[in-house]
Formats: sequence, C-alpha cells, structure tokens
Amino acid sequence: MQRKRSVDRVLLKVNFMRTKCLIKISFCLVFVIISTKVSAEIEQQPYCKTLRIADLKKSPPSLSKLIRKLTKNLKGFSVRGVSETLHSKLNISYNELDRVLQYVQKGVKTPVEISIYKLWMLNNPQRQIGIALNCDSENQFSLRPHMDYETHYALWLQVMGQKELGRIFLTIVEDKNEWKVGFLTFSLWTHGGKNFEKWGEEGDKDLENKNFISAYLKYQLAQKLLVENPHLSIHKKSKISNFLEATLSKEMVLKDIRKIFPSRHVSDVNSFFAEKGVGVEIEFSLTDQTSKVDFEPMCREILLKVQKDKRFHSIVGLKCKFMNLPKAGFESELGHIFLPMN
Repeated sequence: MQRKRSVDRVLLKVNFMRTKCLIKISFCLVFVIISTKVSAEIEQQPYCKTLRIADLKKSPPSLSKLIRKLTKNLKGFSVRGVSETLHSKLNISYNELDRVLQYVQKGVKTPVEISIYKLWMLNNPQRQIGIALNCDSENQFSLRPHMDYETHYALWLQVMGQKELGRIFLTIVEDKNEWKVGFLTFSLWTHGGKNFEKWGEEGDKDLENKNFISAYLKYQLAQKLLVENPHLSIHKKSKISNFLEATLSKEMVLKDIRKIFPSRHVSDVNSFFAEKGVGVEIEFSLTDQTSKVDFEPMCREILLKVQKDKRFHSIVGLKCKFMNLPKAGFESELGHIFLPMN
C-alpha cells in the first residue's frame, strides 16, 4: 500500500512537470507567433534612416558615383552634366535647368563649394501616399517619401557661395538598375548673411518696438527662406505662418500703409530679397489709364513718403508694383519700378 502511494506521488509529479512544460511550450509558441506578426507589421511600416558620409562606402557603388557626378556638375554649373543625372520622369528641359542653375549663381554668388548636409535612406514598403516621416531628432523637419519607390534616398546639399548659403534638396530613385535624381529644387538659406532665425529675431525686436510694418516684412522674409517642397516640410515655417495669421496679419500692415497713402489704392504689400537686406514691394491698383512713362515719377513720389517714415528705417529697397483695378475679378500687372531707399 505504501509502495503504491509512492508510485502515485511520482506519477503525479511527472504529470505536473509535463503540464508545466506544455504550458511553457505553448506560451513560447504564442510569443513567437505574436513576435513574428509584430515584426512583419513593423517591416511593412515606412521609415527613414539618417546616413553618415562614411556610410556611402557601404552603399551601392552606383549611388556614391551619382552623388559625386551630381555635385561636380552642380559646382561647375554644367547643364548637360546635371541633366545626365536626372530621371526621365522629371521632364526638365535644358532651358528650365539652365534657369535653375542661373538662379543658384545669382543667389549665392560664384564660385561655390558644395558639400553633403544631410543624407537619408527612405523606405516605403506599401507605397503609401502623403505620409510624413520624422527623420530629425530635433523635430525641425519631416520627409515625405515617393509613392512609386520602396527604397530610395533623400539628399540635402549645402551650397557655400561668396555671399550667401544655399541648399539643394533632391531625392534619388532607382531607374533601370541605376540611381537617378527623382526630384530637385534649390533655395537660399541666408540673405544678407542671415538665416531665417536671424531675420526672425530682427522681426521680434521690431515687434517689441511696435514697428509692425518692419516686423511683418522681416518675418515674411524669414518665411521665404524656408522653402518647402513636396518631399520636405520645415516645421518652423508653419510656426511663422501661424504667427503671421494670428498675431501680425497682412491686413493689419496694409491698414498702416494705407494711412501713408490715403489718396492711392494700396492692394498688397510683400517683402523681397533686396541687394543688401529686406525690401518692400507695395502694390497699387490704378483706376485710370496711367501711362507707363509716369510710373517712375509716381514711384519716386512714393519713395519720398516712405523714406520720411521711421517704420521703414531698416528697409533698403522699394518696389512699386502697378496693377489695373480688377474688373469682374480679373487683375493684371501694368509694370513695376525698383528704387533703392538710400
């Protein structure tokens, strides 16, 4: 009887251990299944990865070869050389590309040095449309991958000219087993030696002094330096735009400018890149048939009033833009005159 009890206890213990082992195995199998499913889902999620210049040595040789060829031809402003790196879908003519390169030359002043500022690998496994990837640890900008390509690259080049800094943003996609430029755009990064943050700080000072006209023009100039494109969103541009809409609207500024010219129809105001700083473009709608020969005398008369107003003390240029008074919603430019403020 005692022996039977001992056997029963052993069998009970064995069954318990077997059950425990089966539970562990089941748990492990469930964990593996869930982990595999989660991993598969993660692999299907779009992502981006910041690459170092050293990583180019590990990348496909054709990619680093394309980047070297592109930067060399951009530095030499070779229309033919740059066009050879472009994807056929871009449909950019020689004339259009030549205009872009001339804009670069004019904007930063040649000769230039071109270097890699940022390089990313983008992955969009499910070819999703309109998604934004946060590729920046400081959350200053986000990237939108192409929907037509799974793995591709985004490249931000810095253009250092004799007077200003510029940025060339482009994407690199695969085309018949080769890497080609899928998108290309240029923007100024500084004007008058100042980037958007410095122009924003100058706008802050003018705002503190209740100089709303000058503050608005400088904020708007800062906004223009933050040029976005379909594949790059700069978050600080949105903040400036929201600030201008909520705190310092164009209508507020137009109200002040209309007081300076009560006898004229002021329809718009904007900043522009003047040679030595920020310029103001004032748009006037004309009600009568004014001859174009009268535009310069009119603009000089306008200049005298602007020069006497302390709110324009830091503005270096005036552009008078003359429009016909819109009839049935149609408006067209009649001409414009530029005059330096000094």
